[in-house]
Amino acid sequence: MQKSRSFQLCKTKAPRTPPHRGDAERSYQSGGGIDRYVKPGGAVAVKANLFAPLPPPVSTDRRVVAALVRLCKEAGASRVVVARA
Repeated sequence: MQKSRSFQLCKTKAPRTPPHRGDAERSYQSGGGIDRYVKPGGAVAVKANLFAPLPPPVSTDRRVVAALVRLCKEAGASRVVVARA
């Protein structure tokens, strides 16, 4: 069985509008880079706090989730699933 890896994005005091893909990239870099968590051909689960219709900071901004999915796919993930926390 493959060892599970987890990562949490950095929490900020106030959300920026709009959240930038660069923020997600910097967060992964501070944790050792996305390649540490996503392996080519691997499956990834993004567990997001999605409490619709409440806006950030109560729930994760959907643009941040979309940026994470794109980063995972670009890192070689074969499948990315978004799960609600």
